[in-house]
Amino acid sequence: MTGGNHLLFLVDTRESRCNVPALLADAGFVVKFRELSVGDYVLPGNCLVERKTAADLISSLFDGRLMKQLETLSSSSEAPTLVVESSLAEELKRTRNPNAVWGALATAAYSMGIHLFFTQSEAETAQLLSVVARHGRYRRPGYAQLRALPKGGTQTDQQLRVVSSLPTVGPRSARALLKYFGTVRNIFTASESQLAQSPGLGMKRVARIRSLLDARYGDVD
Repeated sequence: MTGGNHLLFLVDTRESRCNVPALLADAGFVVKFRELSVGDYVLPGNCLVERKTAADLISSLFDGRLMKQLETLSSSSEAPTLVVESSLAEELKRTRNPNAVWGALATAAYSMGIHLFFTQSEAETAQLLSVVARHGRYRRPGYAQLRALPKGGTQTDQQLRVVSSLPTVGPRSARALLKYFGTVRNIFTASESQLAQSPGLGMKRVARIRSLLDARYGDVD
């Protein structure tokens, strides 16, 4: 693979143990390691990718980690993506309940809106990610950029990330809103007049926030 055109990949530090980042760098992409709060790769176009081997997918399902990870992945990006690497068929032969695995994948796709891909090797995964990165047009209008927090972020960090994902709201405004309203729920359920009375928000910014919060899922601007 060649010709990454210097597109940037943000890669979780734990992925340095596999060959995918090196293969992406060999293909001409800029690879920077970060401690990501969610996912393993942030691609151009704000596509957020979680990479799991088939064995890890199944073990994380049965130890209770998988669905929580997928819920967080789904809520953190406009284009949440799960790549299952290596032979799922072989792992299913050794699984006591294959239907539970298919059920989890169905829930991820149909209920959480997660894009599913299956690859056989790290080389195939790198190939897939390179194609996705070059396409780079996955952002749905009106959705906010992912703001990565360090691994193991506190509850306060998570609250700030949720609020700062709103249109026109950065970390500083998020802190001010949380101090004013007290909880994330109070912010999301506040009326336009209540939001307008909070520090730092004018009516134009409030209108954009309410427009996103009130928009029906799937509506396109």
